[in-house]
Amino acid sequence: MMSDKKKQLFLIDGTALIYRSYYAMARNPLVTSDGRPTGAVFGFVSTVLSLLERENPDYFAVVFDTGKPTFRHERYELYKANRKPPPDDLIPQFSIIEDVTRAMNIPVFLQVGVEADDVLATFAEQMKNSDIHTFILSSDKDLMQLVNENLSMCNLRKMGMAPEIIDSRAVEEKMGVPPEKVLDLLALMGDNSDNIPGVRGIGPKTAAKLLQEFGSFDGVFEHADEVKGKNRERLIEDKQKAELSRELATLKTDVELSTELEDLVRKPMDSQSVEAIFRDLEFFSLIPKMMQFAEQTKEQENFNQPKKDYEKIMTRSDLENLFERMKESEIISYDLETTSLDPLNAEIVGIALSNKSNSGFYIPLKFPEKTAELFAENDQGFVLELLADLFEHWEIIFTGQNLKFDCAVLKNHGFKILRADFDAMIAAYLLDPGARSYNLKSLALRYLHTEMLPIEDLIGKGKNEITFDQVPLSDAIDYSCEDADTARQLTVLFQSLLKENGLLPLFEKVEIPLLSVLLEMEQTGIFLDTKFLGDISNRMEKSLAELIKKIYELAGEEFNINSTKQLREILFEKLNLPTLKKTKTGYSTDVTVLTQLQHIHDLPKKLLEYREIKKLKSTYVDAFPKLVHPQTNRVHSSFNQTVTATGRLSSVNPNFQNIPIRTEMGREIRKAFVPQNKGWKILSADYSQVELRIMAELSQDEHLLASFQNGEDIHAATAALVNNCKSDEVTPEMRRTAKVANFGIMYGAGAFRMSSELGMTMKEAQTFIDGYFEKYAGIKRFIERTIYEARDKKYVSTLLGRKRYLPQINDRNFNVRQSAERMAINMPIQGTAADLIKLAMIEIHREIVNSDDIKMILQVHDELVFEVSEASVERYSDLIRDKMQNALSLSVPLVVEIGVENSWFEAH
Repeated sequence: MMSDKKKQLFLIDGTALIYRSYYAMARNPLVTSDGRPTGAVFGFVSTVLSLLERENPDYFAVVFDTGKPTFRHERYELYKANRKPPPDDLIPQFSIIEDVTRAMNIPVFLQVGVEADDVLATFAEQMKNSDIHTFILSSDKDLMQLVNENLSMCNLRKMGMAPEIIDSRAVEEKMGVPPEKVLDLLALMGDNSDNIPGVRGIGPKTAAKLLQEFGSFDGVFEHADEVKGKNRERLIEDKQKAELSRELATLKTDVELSTELEDLVRKPMDSQSVEAIFRDLEFFSLIPKMMQFAEQTKEQENFNQPKKDYEKIMTRSDLENLFERMKESEIISYDLETTSLDPLNAEIVGIALSNKSNSGFYIPLKFPEKTAELFAENDQGFVLELLADLFEHWEIIFTGQNLKFDCAVLKNHGFKILRADFDAMIAAYLLDPGARSYNLKSLALRYLHTEMLPIEDLIGKGKNEITFDQVPLSDAIDYSCEDADTARQLTVLFQSLLKENGLLPLFEKVEIPLLSVLLEMEQTGIFLDTKFLGDISNRMEKSLAELIKKIYELAGEEFNINSTKQLREILFEKLNLPTLKKTKTGYSTDVTVLTQLQHIHDLPKKLLEYREIKKLKSTYVDAFPKLVHPQTNRVHSSFNQTVTATGRLSSVNPNFQNIPIRTEMGREIRKAFVPQNKGWKILSADYSQVELRIMAELSQDEHLLASFQNGEDIHAATAALVNNCKSDEVTPEMRRTAKVANFGIMYGAGAFRMSSELGMTMKEAQTFIDGYFEKYAGIKRFIERTIYEARDKKYVSTLLGRKRYLPQINDRNFNVRQSAERMAINMPIQGTAADLIKLAMIEIHREIVNSDDIKMILQVHDELVFEVSEASVERYSDLIRDKMQNALSLSVPLVVEIGVENSWFEAH
């Protein structure tokens, strides 16, 4: 920061940096997997490490406020009275930051009875005439009174690559007065942040002007009679307030500090302690940076990355020896390198194996170099034969990362026995279902503080991207062995973490067995009647053309319907429709706005119809045929286990989960889902009201339990109970209201949502909700108990122990907290439903895996879809119903509705 040769002392206003770090992370709060807030800690530590690395100061210290009253509070009891208490999720981070700072061997100062500014001022006074230049890192204008030729400030708000240095000249530019007059300026203008009164009506510009004219604080009051306007009376009347303000703003420069300058010399940090804290806080990305800094500052510490022992296996004899040695292993990680990410088209380029940490073996099958040692190109069958033999050793745990893909590729190459006893990606998901990424690079950085080689460094990207068989062999060895090695190291770590968190049974009994089920479903695929989809597309095209014509008529002109700007002009300027919601770019024209406006004018209604058809056409009707595989004539979607926080499955390429079912046109798409073989049918098996039944189990509400145990119409029973009438007196409208309540109230829907959906007043909706909870007292107790426990534990669980962490359950922001509470209520129900259907899928798969007359092809929410031969329908209907209804033992019976028809639409 300085161009001269002076040594440098850096003093950080620690409390200011904590608040700056907290609010910088507020939009994307950082929390650990067990729900502890850590955003302020992360921001603080990152800034300190960057500063140490960039500036390399000779002396360094951090000064914190104690948070306790000081002599200023004794002098003026309203001092800082308008300060809000720190946010709830920031409070526990203060002590953590102090601990981390001390572990980094940085001197920490907290002085009871004074503020951090007073400690900083005392240091400034002591260094005033030294040959060391002092930098105070803070954005507090009070500290500007300390700036001199030997002391500068560094604005924390601009701590980037080129931080803003505030010297005497900068102070005068910002404040209108030089540093020696900042105290006088503060006395006149006061300070709202500290509740220092100053003189009424005197702001910074007026105060600076007065000081420029009359020279000093005393000069201003000596010449108060010469001041024009209301300011003259204010100065005369508020002189005592100004004197008090000057006293409060004066920084104490004689704090007793039990330290010498040499105590502030940069010292080696305790890297082991810091690493332990970083691991606990899950700051895995900061560990390499911290270690690098520790190397620079501590000769006695020599942090070395473990030596990697990665080998290539190029001859038959070496290959046979390797596999014999591997048979003695406890855990083996394997990783395939392929020519494609599509398992149906992927060729195997190489196989990496790892049976101990920092060790790996790469067996190349395809590579660009020409060599006399080459056995791979012609002997893939021999390699795979040895691997298949190794897979038959059941005492060995076989692991990897995203093994569903590797197993799919191996199966396409003739493998009968596939091994996926552990999967690091799935384990990481169970441990932290809210994480942003579960790819191997992210997991290595987070859990092993290891930065892995990006695949882009080997194959490039975009137009210049190559396939892995074109990667030089030396690079392929390191990359692939590192993948296998890392997955194995994560496996060892995750085994203990799953056990510690009570997640091992869920992992072993549900998620790992499910991997094989999903693999089979993906390879089976789904047959689609593409001709039917083509017909729908043509009909939709005609409907869109008619809608466009009608929209232009209603608008009175032609315009770009897909342009939000032009649509705003038509709706809100030309037609003068009410503006209901505003965004950063202008008034909203989203679906919620158009839905409300359609009752006022026909144009919004037609726009909604247009958008619905356009989305269905582009997302489903036109997209599905393009995804049909040329070899199988089926669509092979990918089912994901590690996406939703509740445990539900999702699918991509395409996403079958989101096909709309509430509109006639959306439902019609399901007519394209038909059997591929003649004499086969589509069988749909759907859990009936499964989430309400799980609610009955979790809440043990007597009325809910009785209704299901007696086989009653639950919505009619609710309507009769809440309305105090007999079941035969329940009207369709009463039942509809009860249905909305049953599916809404238990997920936290309030009076506003109830009134919107049912077209009743807020008062009527609230009366109904009150009556509902009066009758279903067990549900109310369950909701209250769940929220109470979530606030304490920071997570909720399903019946099978699946966890969802809720770090914002105690947030001071009402909307944030309420959203977390809704998640807390929803998760045990929806998550248990997800676990239930997974168990059913596993049990059914075990029965049908070797069958030629049935295929499980799809899972959507609470429904399973099969293709089954007509001759076997009855047998499999009974089997599927039995496995689904008995997958989990509940206090109420599970009911499965089965439909068998020529299409999914008809069967559902």
